[in-house]
Amino acid sequence: MDSLLYDNPSYKDLQNLYSRWFSLGGIAGDIDNKFALISLICFLTYNQKSKNPDVTCYQVIQKIIEVGKLRLSDEYVKGLSIVCEDFLKGSTQFNTCGLKSGKDMIDKIVQILSAWLPF
Repeated sequence: MDSLLYDNPSYKDLQNLYSRWFSLGGIAGDIDNKFALISLICFLTYNQKSKNPDVTCYQVIQKIIEVGKLRLSDEYVKGLSIVCEDFLKGSTQFNTCGLKSGKDMIDKIVQILSAWLPF
C-alpha cells in the first residue's frame, strides 16, 4: 500500500491492489458468470437510478444479499460494487442474459454469488 503514495506504482503493485480489493476470482465457473454478475448488477442499478439518481451498486448488491440471505464479506461487496460502478459509467445497454424480470435477474445474481469461494 505504501507504493500507492508515489506517482508511478509498479505493475505488480497495481496487480496486488486489484487482487486484494477488486478481484472476482472467487466466482466459480466460467468467465460468463463474472460478466453476467457485473452486467445484471449494472442493469438493476441503472433502472433504480432512473427513480433515484443517488442509488449505488453497493446499495443494490446489499439488497440482493438480503433477499438471497447470502453471507459475503463487506470487503468483497465493496470491491464488487466499485467494479460495477466503473462498468456502469456511461453505459445504457446491458446484457440481461435473456432474463426478463427483475426477480429472475436477482435470482441469477444470488445463484452466482452463492458459488463465491472466499479463498
